[in-house]
Amino acid sequence: MEQRESLLLWNLKKLNLELESVINDLLEDLGLTASQGAVLIYVLQHQETAICSAEIHRNFGIARPTVSNLLKKLRQKGYIQFENCPHDDRQKMILATPKGAGVKAALDFRIKSMEQELMRDVTDEEEKKMFECFNKLERNLRTYKIGRK
Repeated sequence: MEQRESLLLWNLKKLNLELESVINDLLEDLGLTASQGAVLIYVLQHQETAICSAEIHRNFGIARPTVSNLLKKLRQKGYIQFENCPHDDRQKMILATPKGAGVKAALDFRIKSMEQELMRDVTDEEEKKMFECFNKLERNLRTYKIGRK
């Protein structure tokens, strides 16, 4: 069991690194990293609602300073802007700029194309099982993190 788990963790990490490298290459001409692209896509998907950095922190499971740095880079590159939140003066709403909204179609196309290539030769049943496993792994990881606190 221990051998299988160590191989699982190693393989998941290798897959993550390779995936991030490919996405970095896909987004390089836009001046975006994989992480910045993921956050920008999230902002673009939530344009109708007021989102703040805390929501990105919760949904991505990444540290607040990391979220802050990603948002800072996206703002510097002209993809997002901040506005005061009408319900909470301590929070800033994150909105896409026209430049950010202008790359949405390109981001969607590139990510969809990459997903199609990634899932090539994977059956519908395998895909369903894979997502069931991902959900279980995520739940187990959250439980593990809570138990360690």
